[in-house]
Amino acid sequence: MTRIFKAVLCLCLTSSLLSYRTSAQTDDSKDASKSCRGFTQSFYDWYVPIVLKDGSRRAVKRVLDDRNRELGSNLRRLLQQDSHAQDVADKGPGGYIVGLDFDPFLSGQDFDGHYQVGKSTAKGGSCFAEVFGRSSVSGQLEEHPEVIAEVTHSGDEWRIVNVHYPRYGQGKTLVTILRDLQKTRQEHPLPK
Repeated sequence: MTRIFKAVLCLCLTSSLLSYRTSAQTDDSKDASKSCRGFTQSFYDWYVPIVLKDGSRRAVKRVLDDRNRELGSNLRRLLQQDSHAQDVADKGPGGYIVGLDFDPFLSGQDFDGHYQVGKSTAKGGSCFAEVFGRSSVSGQLEEHPEVIAEVTHSGDEWRIVNVHYPRYGQGKTLVTILRDLQKTRQEHPLPK
C-alpha cells in the first residue's frame, strides 16, 4: 500500500470512530434528558396537589420529610435551616417572616392547577428542566417557564439541586435566595 492510501484509510477510520462516538454521546444525552424530564414531572405531579391543599410551607415540609432524597444535600440543608428559622420566629412575638415568603418550587404565592415539564437541557453535569404552569381557567400552558429545575444524576437517582427563577433575571435561584436569607438572619437576629 502506498503512504497516501494508508493516510486516507487512517483518516477515514478515525472519522468514522469519532462520528460513532459523537452519535453514542448524543443518544446518551437524549436518554438522560428524557429521564431528567420524567423525574422532574413526577416530582411536580406529587408536589402541586399538596401545595394546593395545604399551602407552600406544609408542602415544603412534606418534601423534607417524605422526599428529601430527591433533593441535593446542599439544597436540603438550606431548606431545613430556613424552615427551622421560620418555625422559631413563629413562636416568638411579632410575627416576623425570616424565611421564604413564596413557594420555592413554583415561584409564587398563587398557583396554577397543573405544571408541565417542557424542554430539558443537559449542561455541565446538570440537567435543566423548564417547568410551565397550566392555567386553571384557559387550560393553556404559560408562555414562559415559571421555574427551571436544576437536576443532577447521582448513582442511579436524580436530585433537585437548585431552582432557577427566569422571570426575575439571571442568577436568581433558590440556593442564592436561601443563602441571602441565612446571611440576613445571622446579621440581624430576631429580638427576644
